[in-house]
Amino acid sequence: MPGTNTERETILERLVRCNQEFPVEKWLSEAGSYYEPLATLVAQHTLAGEEEAWEFRSVADYCTDQFLRQGYVFGKSADEFLRNLAQGFGESFRHLVLYHSEGLELFVRESDGRFRLATREDEDYAFVARLAKDDESMPGPCVRSPMWAKNLYVSKKNLSAYWAIFGELPYLSDPRYAEFKRIKIEAVARESKLPMRLDGNPIPMDASEGVEIQLLRTKVIALERELAEINRGRVAVASMNIAAPGLCFQYETRGLKLVAAVQERYLGPNYDPSDPDSRPAKAQVTGWLRHEKGVESDVEAAAIDRVAMPFERGR
Repeated sequence: MPGTNTERETILERLVRCNQEFPVEKWLSEAGSYYEPLATLVAQHTLAGEEEAWEFRSVADYCTDQFLRQGYVFGKSADEFLRNLAQGFGESFRHLVLYHSEGLELFVRESDGRFRLATREDEDYAFVARLAKDDESMPGPCVRSPMWAKNLYVSKKNLSAYWAIFGELPYLSDPRYAEFKRIKIEAVARESKLPMRLDGNPIPMDASEGVEIQLLRTKVIALERELAEINRGRVAVASMNIAAPGLCFQYETRGLKLVAAVQERYLGPNYDPSDPDSRPAKAQVTGWLRHEKGVESDVEAAAIDRVAMPFERGR
């Protein structure tokens, strides 16, 4: 697993060794106010030979440790060296966001000290989820840990599972990328004994069940919810005696929007498909279009009414 080594070499010693021709320690000591937090961290931090045992750890601490254990930065001038140092520190957070998009779980800590899976209801998790979708928004150079990284946590068990099956994915342009990514996410879920989160919420698990059954149960729950939503939509449509939504227009013109507005206003809860008298009079609809929706002529209002209300009226 990255970040684990038995060599007792601090990052400062490593950076000095990799930049033997240049005064790295002097550059760090003279860093300006912007780079000072990172320069101080690098200059004063001492690594233990091995990582201490832990179950959950903040993303900030985990990424900082990965950088301090692995960072190899080079620069021919103080400015170039410090820029590369901040870039390398930012890369550790960028990698974590990428790992999350491939199945790594993130957690939040409750007020009672317990940890739970993060969901989109958690502001910091929602922010990371947005980062994972937009490569241009990924973390850039950092001189200190981002605030979101201090509020989210990683699990040692899930991380171990991730690295156990981790492998290089094809390039984004490769047709196999999506399939490889899907397989990898499922493998992480299986190996870490965590169910896949299909709807953004953690699914309760029964420890007596096998992982495959848990994954199937998760998918069944998601499908049942989806079916319930579909059935609710069908009931609502049937009660209005109109066709189910499904038409797709290349352009949503002003006229089409006005047709939808008329039906939404007049074919509501009080509309009875079996009673023509429950249908609004043409004059009522055209008058509303003229005075409330800004339709400029009686001819245009009548045309919209004809499309929105193509049935017999009792009055």
